[in-house]
Amino acid sequence: MRGANVANAIPITKRCYMTEYTYSRKWSFPGCKPRDSFDASVAQGRFDGPGGSADHLIAVAAWDGEGVGVGIPQFVLEVTPGAGFVYAYLLDEWNRICHIYHFEKMGARMFLFNRVAYMYPDEPRHFHQFQATSIESIGFRANGCAKRKVTDKAAGVVDEVESGDVDVSGNWEPVPEFGEWGPLGKCRL
Repeated sequence: MRGANVANAIPITKRCYMTEYTYSRKWSFPGCKPRDSFDASVAQGRFDGPGGSADHLIAVAAWDGEGVGVGIPQFVLEVTPGAGFVYAYLLDEWNRICHIYHFEKMGARMFLFNRVAYMYPDEPRHFHQFQATSIESIGFRANGCAKRKVTDKAAGVVDEVESGDVDVSGNWEPVPEFGEWGPLGKCRL
């Protein structure tokens, strides 16, 4: 509050809401809505059930407690049974997919093995992924090897770089118990 009279300052109150989750068989990104919704008990049965079938995939949409099911979710996860694989989608205020994180279960932890970032035209509206002007993809291995690919569609340029000395310590998360989705939906730059 540089230069402000602190005695006359108006306190700012930030409302804190508990994140709530909705579950479905699939998430419609263009429609920003679930397909074939079900309650948490059905979702947990699918999560705890046998793997190997797309029929057991669950889509998890995270909402702040003020607007469950209204507007744009904080993030959307696609989770296979037992969290063998988790795909996290972060959306912006125009419902554009900005980041996708791919996690794989490795022992008692989840490893972020791929991160994709999309840049869109500078217009305040929805765009689909194929309309992105630039796409950055980084593939990681647990041994510290990584490959970064940047596609600048506007300039028609693709740049690829490989490295064998990348710190991947921040790529690990605990395997989530059912309902503990927050760490997998956080922004990772």
